[in-house]
Amino acid sequence: MAHLRKRGRKKWQIIIELERDPVTGERNRKYETYNGTKREAENKMAELIQKYKDGSNVDKYSKMKMKELMKQYLNSHQHNVATRTADRYRRIINNHLEPAFGEMLIKKVKPMHIESYQTNKLNNGRINGGGLSASTVRMHHNLLNSIFEYAQRLEIIERNPVSLISLPKKKKSKQQFLSREELNKILDYSKGLWIHDYILIAVSTGMRRGEMIGLEWENVDLRNKKISVVQALKRTSQGIELSEPKTKSSVRSISITDNTVSILKKIKSEQEKNKLKLGEDYNDRFNFVFCEKDGRYCNPNTVTRRFKRVAKTVGLEKVKLHDLRHTMASFLIKIANPKVVQERLGHSSISMTMDLYSHLSDDLQQKAANDLSKFINENNDTIKERKNAVLYSF
Repeated sequence: MAHLRKRGRKKWQIIIELERDPVTGERNRKYETYNGTKREAENKMAELIQKYKDGSNVDKYSKMKMKELMKQYLNSHQHNVATRTADRYRRIINNHLEPAFGEMLIKKVKPMHIESYQTNKLNNGRINGGGLSASTVRMHHNLLNSIFEYAQRLEIIERNPVSLISLPKKKKSKQQFLSREELNKILDYSKGLWIHDYILIAVSTGMRRGEMIGLEWENVDLRNKKISVVQALKRTSQGIELSEPKTKSSVRSISITDNTVSILKKIKSEQEKNKLKLGEDYNDRFNFVFCEKDGRYCNPNTVTRRFKRVAKTVGLEKVKLHDLRHTMASFLIKIANPKVVQERLGHSSISMTMDLYSHLSDDLQQKAANDLSKFINENNDTIKERKNAVLYSF
């Protein structure tokens, strides 16, 4: 653990062996020169050993850089999160956090550096120019906070500098949805195409893309008119992955209409015909509702491209596939209890649902005012009728 090296008649070098670097595995030594007798040098060495053992005045991570901490964090956490989440962490670190903080010593990162980083990203954070959105910078903030919390647990630092900095204020975005006319345009043009039935089911259920193409027939109950959302098909750095939906609340049961049941029966019938036609060439490893003609899974990007092609052709190039989900919600929120909309969408809370569709609140407020006025007037009319009935009875 320690030894002396003579450097002169009464000069000694004390060498203390500390724990190896947690990331690189390199040896970690501390050196100190002492002038005096060998006995005195040995006493000094024993004193230093005890100090290092107690951890006083020594930080074994004192020379550890942020890039090393980030690497260790990723290695430690990648198996505890979904593959796509780990991929997102890696992209944020590689493209943003490491270029900004990588060469800094961990203990040198202060709140002012975090605040400066966030301001810079909001103003010029995009690689191709322009600022990042507040939502994206909030993601960076949360990941950096998690990295420093990890460092705290390892006793690398005493205080988390991110905890002293506020999150960028999130701007409420107005969700885009299709009008009845726009939806009919897309449906009319897409008749006969694979994407047509996909659009119908997506807009009637509000399911996400991954949930739609990850849906298997065993989770469709045509008799009781229910769809169970229990998995999603996603593209990750490891390829296509079938995993749990986005959040715990995303695991849900969705009621469907007779019309939706008819569409699903048609899809099933067509698949049975393809199975007979292709025989052994049909891929029956999975039993997806939305698949290619030979039974293979449908690539998420392929679904998006097919929808974009149709939308662009009918003059709606700005419409996104995910807008089908918003379209369902915008129609439903005007006629149903918000709690029903929340559960159908698989949101974690009703406040999240209402925040996303707050742009519809004016219509809802007006409807509520009209309904209240109608109720009051009808109530007043009833009271008048009762009074008149009493008068006439005399």
